[in-house]
Amino acid sequence: MDPVSSPFPSIDIPDVDLWSFLFERTDQSYPPDKVLFTAVDTERCLTYTQVRQRSLNFAHSLRRKWDWQKGDVLVVFTTNSIDVPPVVWGTLAIGGVVCPVNPNYRTEGLLHPLRDTKAKALITQRAQAPVAFEAAERAGIPHDRVVVLDEVAEDEFDDGRVKGPHSAPIRRPGEDLAFLVYSSGTTGLPKAVMLSHRNMVANLLQTASVDNGVLAWNGGLYGEGDRTLALLPFFHIYGLTYLLNHTVYLGLSTFIMPRFHFDTFCTTIQKHRITYAYIVPPIILKLVSNPRITEYDLSSLRMMLSAAAPLAVELIQGLHQKLKLSVRQAYGMSECAPCTHMQTWNEAYTHPGSVGRLLPNMTAKYAPVEGDTGRSKELWVKGPNVFLGYLNNPTTNGESFSEDGYYKTGDVGYEDENGHFYITDRVKELIKYNGFQVAPAELEAIALGHPAIADVAVTGVKDGQSGTELPRAYVVVALGYEGTQSMADAIYQYVSDRVINYKRLRGGYLTLIPDSYLGSPTLLHIPDAVKNGPPQLMRGKRPPYDFSPKSAKMTGFQAGRPVGNQDYTSSTVVIIGAGISGLCMAIDIIKRSQCRNLVILEKGSQVGGTWSDNRYPGCACDVWSTLYSFSFEQKTDWTREHPGQEEIRDYLIRVAEKYGLYKYIRFNTAVQEARWDDKELKWKVSVTTSGAKEPQFHESYDITTDFLVSAVGQLNVPSWPSITGLNDFTGKLMHSARWDWTYDFAGKRVAIIGNGATCAQIVPELAKSVSQVTVYQRTPNWVIPRYDTSVSAIQRFLLSYVPPIRWCKRALMMQAREFTHDAIAKADSVMSGYIRKISIGTMKSQLCDKPELWDKLTPDYSPGCKRLIPSDDYFPALNKKNVHLETRPIQRITESGIETTDGGLQEYDLIVAATGFRSVEFMHPIQVYGRNGRPVSDVWKDGAAAYYGVTVEDLPNFGMLYGPNTNLGHNSIILMIEAQSRYLSTLIGEVVRAKARSDSLVLQPRSDVVAAFNDRLQEELERSSFADPQCHSWYKLENGRITNNWPGRVVRYQKDLSQVRWEDYLADGTGKSLVERKKTTHIGRVQEELPVRSSTLVLGALGVALAVGGYYMNGPKALLQRRR
Repeated sequence: MDPVSSPFPSIDIPDVDLWSFLFERTDQSYPPDKVLFTAVDTERCLTYTQVRQRSLNFAHSLRRKWDWQKGDVLVVFTTNSIDVPPVVWGTLAIGGVVCPVNPNYRTEGLLHPLRDTKAKALITQRAQAPVAFEAAERAGIPHDRVVVLDEVAEDEFDDGRVKGPHSAPIRRPGEDLAFLVYSSGTTGLPKAVMLSHRNMVANLLQTASVDNGVLAWNGGLYGEGDRTLALLPFFHIYGLTYLLNHTVYLGLSTFIMPRFHFDTFCTTIQKHRITYAYIVPPIILKLVSNPRITEYDLSSLRMMLSAAAPLAVELIQGLHQKLKLSVRQAYGMSECAPCTHMQTWNEAYTHPGSVGRLLPNMTAKYAPVEGDTGRSKELWVKGPNVFLGYLNNPTTNGESFSEDGYYKTGDVGYEDENGHFYITDRVKELIKYNGFQVAPAELEAIALGHPAIADVAVTGVKDGQSGTELPRAYVVVALGYEGTQSMADAIYQYVSDRVINYKRLRGGYLTLIPDSYLGSPTLLHIPDAVKNGPPQLMRGKRPPYDFSPKSAKMTGFQAGRPVGNQDYTSSTVVIIGAGISGLCMAIDIIKRSQCRNLVILEKGSQVGGTWSDNRYPGCACDVWSTLYSFSFEQKTDWTREHPGQEEIRDYLIRVAEKYGLYKYIRFNTAVQEARWDDKELKWKVSVTTSGAKEPQFHESYDITTDFLVSAVGQLNVPSWPSITGLNDFTGKLMHSARWDWTYDFAGKRVAIIGNGATCAQIVPELAKSVSQVTVYQRTPNWVIPRYDTSVSAIQRFLLSYVPPIRWCKRALMMQAREFTHDAIAKADSVMSGYIRKISIGTMKSQLCDKPELWDKLTPDYSPGCKRLIPSDDYFPALNKKNVHLETRPIQRITESGIETTDGGLQEYDLIVAATGFRSVEFMHPIQVYGRNGRPVSDVWKDGAAAYYGVTVEDLPNFGMLYGPNTNLGHNSIILMIEAQSRYLSTLIGEVVRAKARSDSLVLQPRSDVVAAFNDRLQEELERSSFADPQCHSWYKLENGRITNNWPGRVVRYQKDLSQVRWEDYLADGTGKSLVERKKTTHIGRVQEELPVRSSTLVLGALGVALAVGGYYMNGPKALLQRRR
């Protein structure tokens, strides 16, 4: 590993102690009567001169009263107070060592540092006094050496000897200790970090040089001086360095808060015109989510600095968008005094998500992480701010440093081409489950979204049977909730719904009292028997702070905001489903009809639809990522050409957040029935609620709406195979669409029934951990190469910052997909023959050692009759010794396994039904009744049918997305959904405008129009490959009627839906006359739906030429620099 140097110029670091550096300077720029500290609660103030005098008073009194010597340790056991700074600097002035301790500790927690440091005295406050005296007595500290600051008279430590310069007895600043700061780990007792005077001076100068004078005693917009808010605890190194040392060094005005309280925090900023604040991520979330934030004027804040944990980019953007506030990030730890990386003020805007660049005078190394093949590596650092080691802990010291002196931080991340560091997790906390790495930070962020959780910490516990680690959550139950087993089950399900396979919590849940209000609950004082024992529930209490959940990302609600329509029994528009279709529809309604009175009913606990429900191993998209995002919100930073489930789900979450859709969504709300009222001219939608969260309204209720949209799609209800004895199996049985990641797959015998696209994605992944996997195939499929590759940083840069390239790529890829239409739809086409050759050739080359499988894997029907399967690893997986292909028909399922028609019986531990969905049963299981009470089952008695898949006979003011005959076999379904959404939003717009005029308007397609359209459609489908009688597919009914697929190209469908022909609709209601007079409304189409214009091609070619030319002339590093 080659060391990486800081990109900042090196600085001179004087060989001097901290007291002399701060208080014996000859170059101090601010006046001695400058007020440095102000107590927010009492309005007490201390000037520089008063701070210095009180510090020396305290120092001389320590010597006089207790014969204080160099190296003696003073433990400070207090909350933030204006009396603490003189205590700290007075101790340092006479060579003493300060050991700040968390004031929330109980007796046992305080006893450890008292004994470990051999503390000579203890400073505390009245609130902590009982604990302090008990711990001191047990540690052998005399009663008179426990000082309660609240009870000390102002002159008690004043002996009058404070005049003139003072020389601290520090001769070796690089070796003599200034602070012993306790650092918590996940096991064992906290460790005392030994920080020298040089460590502290170095870090102060390193961070100040990066700031480059932006903070100053005479700074601010008008030279009135910067004012900071001392919210961070003084017992933490973050608070010590920035709130104490920086205040004196720069001459800032610092306002001290004893603890965080939202209103006090905001009031102080408003009253004292605070210009800068040091904070932690939970405070930012509080600012973004608390509705009372608008009551305060926070405009004086020039910038905030966040550390302690990385910030989500979405949270940074939310802060800026909502409050116009900016935040930059820093990174470090107690062992580095504390900072190693920091953003400049400008980088807060240019590099959100980064924790900054390596500080001056530092070098770093990046060590590979076992089991991680990505670019993230463990950070090792060396520099003048890196600590001397852990007190009384030689074993840990040996493990913590490399042979050449680099400190192993345990933090995992990566450095980009310009030196910006991004944190991903901690090596020392990564949980290794069955060979997978599980990041506790991710699980903690997700769990915090549950309303019953006040705080949480996740760690790994050993499984005695398998030897692997299981993720376990230690939960603090919020007020108003009980720590019952049913609550634990609900929390478990909540987390499981949001994570992929191996990341599920398997070690159970515990509750505890946290020891720190800076972050998650600590795990230090949980007995090992509890940590490593069986899952159980313990009683706990809410932590002593009022922070909101640490991450709003990936939660099904936003803190402090009502979810959904305020009048929960009525809405102008109701959308069923919050997947791709539902989100697109909601955005179009808001943008095109200006309607805000809408509700989205989602049966799950998260947005994403099929990409939230399906979490099986290997789950990914078989359409190019370039085409798998909305045209109006194109994702330019896909990591792969065929993105995985998590990346797609995260994209949809970001879309919902960006467009403010969460406030319209009601999660865990399932629609049972929708019934049209012919008198009221409205839909009555009956729903039931479920989930861990107490229902916002009722467990079941009705909501009336003027227009109802079904966005449930075709792939949402699992289809179980009709096999005798399915429920007799005594092993584990699961459907691929409801994957259970709590099940331990290691060493298991697995059967997979079904061999479609899902099976092709599962098998290669599952084969890595199970002892045996057998695929039961009824009909072979056409498998073609997937050509999945990663998208390089250069490509992502070009797609993000050179729009013509993005336009060209998207348009050309769409047309390339359109070009494959004949291969899918026309059995006798040249392209169809080409597909056959590619598929068979790929199979034979990848299964060259297994010719006995060739015939079994070769279909006898046309490509396109069933969906083509793009895969690069399915055939290679069949080469593995533990993967078997079974083509004998299944006779029945027994208690122990599967019996085939020839009497063969194979036993299994797990049977997976990869048998797809009830795709031809549109809207199942919702009961829908239209005009005159007609059930949709009667409308569709011959098979589901709709007008262009969007409007249905006898269903007034009703629309569908991804409805009958709108599925594609060759292109991205999002292209179809956008056309449908724009079309429906035009209909909805007319209804909304009529309602605004106090009129009513009812629209439904003419029966004859719907019938004529579907007759033409079925005639065309009967001539397509989809109708091939040699295969069964989820596209069609048993009688052969094709209910799911569109026979033509996407462009044709988009053209047909680019206008609304009002003569195709029956209008009713008091506002019908305006519609009846309309002829056609032209909606328009998006750019990539049109043929690629020559001007676009020219711009794209020019952009590529310039980009490539710049790359080869200046190198990739220079090219990426332009991005910044």
